[in-house]
Amino acid sequence: MQKGFQHKNISNLTKYFYQNANQLIEETYLQPYNGRIKAHLRDGQLEREHHGALHASRVSLYVKVLHRLICAQLPDYAKHALNTLTEEWHLTEKEIINLASFAGLAHDSGRKADGIDYWDKESGENCTAFLIKKGISPKIAKIVGAAAAYKDHPNDYANVLKKQGISAKSIPAYQYLRKLIYLADCYDIMRVRSEFQLEYVFRAFRDINEYQAKKHNPAFIEFAQQVHALISAHQDMRQRCDIVMPGGEKIVTKEISTSYSLSEKIRFEHADNVLLSAMQSMKTMPYFALYLSNELNVKPSKMHEKPEQSWFSLTNIAVITGCIVAVSALYFSASLGLSLGFGLAAYLGISLTAKLFAWYAQSSTRAQQPVKPAVLPNHDDKLRLTKAPQVIYSLNRCKHMHDNTQPICAPLKSRMSRYSR
Repeated sequence: MQKGFQHKNISNLTKYFYQNANQLIEETYLQPYNGRIKAHLRDGQLEREHHGALHASRVSLYVKVLHRLICAQLPDYAKHALNTLTEEWHLTEKEIINLASFAGLAHDSGRKADGIDYWDKESGENCTAFLIKKGISPKIAKIVGAAAAYKDHPNDYANVLKKQGISAKSIPAYQYLRKLIYLADCYDIMRVRSEFQLEYVFRAFRDINEYQAKKHNPAFIEFAQQVHALISAHQDMRQRCDIVMPGGEKIVTKEISTSYSLSEKIRFEHADNVLLSAMQSMKTMPYFALYLSNELNVKPSKMHEKPEQSWFSLTNIAVITGCIVAVSALYFSASLGLSLGFGLAAYLGISLTAKLFAWYAQSSTRAQQPVKPAVLPNHDDKLRLTKAPQVIYSLNRCKHMHDNTQPICAPLKSRMSRYSR
């Protein structure tokens, strides 16, 4: 292990990937651009319409899908990159890709507005700080955060790697992390563009000796088509978007002008766990279900637990006060020579009053909590999303599944095999 790559809780980061991701989303994407801290995150008000939690979640998951796709299409390139990273970081393939997925999730977290992104550096710093807080080696956290910050700038990322002591021989392997984030974000841009230029995808592979345009481009074209369908299913396609080949040929033309619903987007982004819900929806599509098969054993836990009860809560104060008053009534009734029946009646009456007051206080507290949004509806089998604790996996249409004991990079042998020949 290289010096500076010691890490403490990488296994917990992977084990609780979706819970940790949800924390990052709540701290950034569900907050307003103006820096104000939002008290009730799921109040029905969308704070970041174009670069919010839904977009970030899709990019995060695209990183995982693209990794497996590249493993299938360019196995030598992917194997070399992973071997270098696993050897130098002493991490598993899954842990490394989860770190890249976190960087994809955080890539817009530092934004202060929609439009042109002037805050790539801040987003990278958010990623670095979050990973360090979770016990990741500061050196690894800086490298992963920089992959998000310089996803569009390979030379700048190489300079960061040199400053972190990475050898020139290893830099191409580290660039693989940046490429995954770049490609993932690049594909999802079609949600806000009238044309998606595949040239921006293909240029990412031209420095790879194994890459052959005629052989490998069809796989990445199909991925673009599947992303197009997914964004439309999420009703997040802001305008008509055509997928355009480098020569100008349009291979996908949207039949309708838009597929956009702000209300549906709010209901999606205000699910208990946005990333988990995005993963569920992707797995209703056979293409993505195949690549996300290793996500099957995710055991979601409820992120919004009830706050710890305090002895100073209104409910407890009411009960304690009622008991004191009741005991005092018994004492004074005995002192004044009143019958025991009168004292008992006073005790029961005051106790009942205290319980009613406690019930009222508890009800008032519940009323102050934000109402959780309804579970997302089923839109003709395109969206089948549930809240995080009640996960329903919809993989009936996906016949080819991988054993979870296989590495993520296991070659795919089903529908993508025709592109791997």
